[in-house]
Amino acid sequence: MRATNHTCLSPVSGLLGILALWVNDPVDPDVRLAVGRLEGWIWEDDVDGARVAGARSATWDTAFATQALAAAAPHVDVRESLRRAGRFLNSQQIRERLNGAEQHDRLNPVGGYCFAGVWHGWPVSDCTAPFELDRTSPKGAPSKNIVLAGPNGCGPARPDRRNRRGRFAEARVM
Repeated sequence: MRATNHTCLSPVSGLLGILALWVNDPVDPDVRLAVGRLEGWIWEDDVDGARVAGARSATWDTAFATQALAAAAPHVDVRESLRRAGRFLNSQQIRERLNGAEQHDRLNPVGGYCFAGVWHGWPVSDCTAPFELDRTSPKGAPSKNIVLAGPNGCGPARPDRRNRRGRFAEARVM
């Protein structure tokens, strides 16, 4: 929970984590913080009322929309849309290492992208790869570690930890 600023991977995993912590200690400060972050998964409108998102995918959607815009560029003027998408994607690249990541065998997230947004904190290799293919995204060297950390060195990686392989393969990736 702390790695995602108490947002969790999804509202389902978040609620299960909250319940597990609460059973152990009902006054655990992480319970209070995670309950407060559940609201980020809920939205309401006048037509359909309250709903819970199974996932948020702003960076994922923007990267693929940008690729479509780039393909359309020879036929229509999409320069401003590409600039705006590029600024957004640049702001979504993870730039800070998680505290204690190594002791929990977590992948160094620096250079990666999350499915939802940088606030989520969980890099995913099959989210990072489309951004690297996108013409507007930064070509930061750390992102290759996210993509290469997947099974057989070609992704997708589990976002919560490095895939455990032999020492030789881990030395090659890291």
